[in-house]
Amino acid sequence: MTLHIDEHLNYECVQCGRSCTGWNVWLRDELAERLKELPITLRVIQERGQAFERVDGILKMYRDDAHPACGYLNEQKLCNIHATLGFEVKPKTCRQFPFFLTRLPDGQVRAGASHCCTAVRGGLGPPLSQSRAELEDLLAQGAQMREIESEIEIYPGHSQSYDSVLAFEKHFEQQLADGGWGRALESALVSLATPLAGPWQPYPSLIEQLPLFSQIMTMSLLKPCLNDHSRELWQRIDQAFLQGGELEVPEYAWKASVADLDLLIQEGVGSRFDTRIDDYRRAIWFRKGHLLAGNLVAGLLLLWSLPGILRLLTALEAWKQQSEPAEEHFSRALDTVEMSLVAHSQNGELLVQKMSHHLVAMAQIQG
Repeated sequence: MTLHIDEHLNYECVQCGRSCTGWNVWLRDELAERLKELPITLRVIQERGQAFERVDGILKMYRDDAHPACGYLNEQKLCNIHATLGFEVKPKTCRQFPFFLTRLPDGQVRAGASHCCTAVRGGLGPPLSQSRAELEDLLAQGAQMREIESEIEIYPGHSQSYDSVLAFEKHFEQQLADGGWGRALESALVSLATPLAGPWQPYPSLIEQLPLFSQIMTMSLLKPCLNDHSRELWQRIDQAFLQGGELEVPEYAWKASVADLDLLIQEGVGSRFDTRIDDYRRAIWFRKGHLLAGNLVAGLLLLWSLPGILRLLTALEAWKQQSEPAEEHFSRALDTVEMSLVAHSQNGELLVQKMSHHLVAMAQIQG
């Protein structure tokens, strides 16, 4: 096994408590039994009514809307399990954060890191490569990994060997070096009927439809990024975007026209965070995120759509605080996208799979 670590990322725990808030933390029954005997668990039960719960037969740390953080997180934003019993006793999920591990068919393991981590988002600490010993220990202990299969679904109903996908990646990376992310992704997405290892022949008429498709993607990606997943709200969002009417997003205190929101994005956010967005795309590409979205087209769609949804969320974050869009707003937008769309939720994966069906259908009609 060969371990490749993303050399462009930095990481050192800054004890912000972000990894202990908003997550489902699964744990072994034996650890729960051990924790039940400790005073720290009695405190958790007194505060929340229970320390653990079972979901589909599996034990997890109890949390609810009133208590989104882990009950074992203390006032100094440190882990009481770690402090009392040691690092090795913590649940595997906690020990592994923020690392992402992906095993490739050739046995190679790619190691990246989650942008939900404050240090990773901010580029804080030494290069991630200095965490090699920790990563190797995690692998030796049976770390959680995403697996890339030897046959890759390119788009619904069509698969290619991993070797063919490697040829595509090499071609894509050359396109990326020549023209940047936007042009390379656009070329890939409009060349669906061309064999991966051969020349790309984009359909001009399909290219002309991509701006509208981009707007639909941004609208679609916004919905799973919200805390309110009610059908009523999502239908109102669809209606506002499609008809250009008033858009209401209570979570961000936004209630105005879609045109007003577009203006805020264009004049307030613009392209100021594009370098950061491209860095994020590169990190996803390194950890093979484009092969972990259900099919390759879906993975490329997500990468292609990132600027739109990140600019939109940055604008909404700034509006909520009634201030000019700034780094802090982009950072929160990036956290939301990583959490809700890219790495820690199935919502984004299912959504881009659905959109890949639509894009392939469009390509076939144009062809």
